[in-house]
Amino acid sequence: MNLTLFKTTFLLILINLNINTIVYAQTTEDYLNSGIKKQNLTDYSGAIFEFDKVIELNPNNVKAYYNRASSKYNLKDYEGAISDYKRVIELDQKKNYQTYYYLGLSYYFLERYHFALDYFNKVIELNPNFYLAYIFRGLTRENMSSISMLSKDYINDFNKAVELEPKNAVTYFYRGKAKAGIFENHEAIKDFNKAIELNPKNSDAYRERGVSKYRIDDYTGSVQDLSKAININPNDIAAYYERANIKVELKDYRGAIRDYTKHLEFNNKNYFAYDARGVAKLKLEDYRGAKLDFNKSIQLENEYYKSLPKMIDFQKEAHSNSYAKRAASKAGLQDYEGAMEDYNKAIELYPNNMKAYYSRGMTRVLIEQIDRGCLDLSKAGELGYVEAYEAIKEFCN
Repeated sequence: MNLTLFKTTFLLILINLNINTIVYAQTTEDYLNSGIKKQNLTDYSGAIFEFDKVIELNPNNVKAYYNRASSKYNLKDYEGAISDYKRVIELDQKKNYQTYYYLGLSYYFLERYHFALDYFNKVIELNPNFYLAYIFRGLTRENMSSISMLSKDYINDFNKAVELEPKNAVTYFYRGKAKAGIFENHEAIKDFNKAIELNPKNSDAYRERGVSKYRIDDYTGSVQDLSKAININPNDIAAYYERANIKVELKDYRGAIRDYTKHLEFNNKNYFAYDARGVAKLKLEDYRGAKLDFNKSIQLENEYYKSLPKMIDFQKEAHSNSYAKRAASKAGLQDYEGAMEDYNKAIELYPNNMKAYYSRGMTRVLIEQIDRGCLDLSKAGELGYVEAYEAIKEFCN
């Protein structure tokens, strides 16, 4: 090969190498920028598509993994986010505390609390002044422990968050919830007061303060706070439910029914709400409406309990009571045969249901099955239902 030809060939090779490098660099940068733009517009699926392209071209691009993890996190694909965040840690020697923080959050929302705790501990090690890590470490400990096992360290996480952010309503709100969780309701109210002072539009703080006031028998203050929460956020379904419960205590059954109904518009799978609305209707002698609500609550309960490997005693008792309440509505409609079937089912589910024995006994007395009714009343008395002995004196002697 002559020298001129060699130089020309070599120059062409160099040009092609440079062109390929420039196209490669521009392409990965373009995909990355496009993904970030889509991410900022909350088009997370589109963003992931762009970040996939970057990783396909450059499997070690830290920014692409981090941003893809963020998009997956926002789509609640926590498993996918965890995989990408872990890849970021492998590739990035800087140990960005935010990567560990979002790993902790991903595990937290998957309810894998031991892993979440490890990562929140790591965040605090890397950045001891990051208040959100203390909040979520506290929440993680709450979910890992029963109330009786909550330690002072649990509250101390929230104390630290308040210390770091003393003018942030969020820190007082979560500390208030923590205190309410261990029934320190007066102290919780103080924190909710501060949260509301710092952010008067915080509907969550009004709702939780309302719940704490209810627990200290301040029903009027509770209803006022829950009403305020609803005024700020008309879609606060929890506030409707809590206010309904308090209205039942105040014997405002019609008001309670309105609130339960509003709650169920947003959450029609809450069997507690159907059950409670049914009880309110029973109080108003709307037996037909009550029966429909108990039908729905029992249907949803059955679906839920079938998904469990085994029912524990308090669940059996609660489920038993649902049948007993429906039996009462049927008795109110003079469907005594249907009522007896439900009372039988209630007792089958939970043989120590003294109220079910009492109610079945009174129903039998009503339909003139005196002997069998008196046996049920006697059993209710044996189980501890004192009113049964008064009924025995009146109907069985």
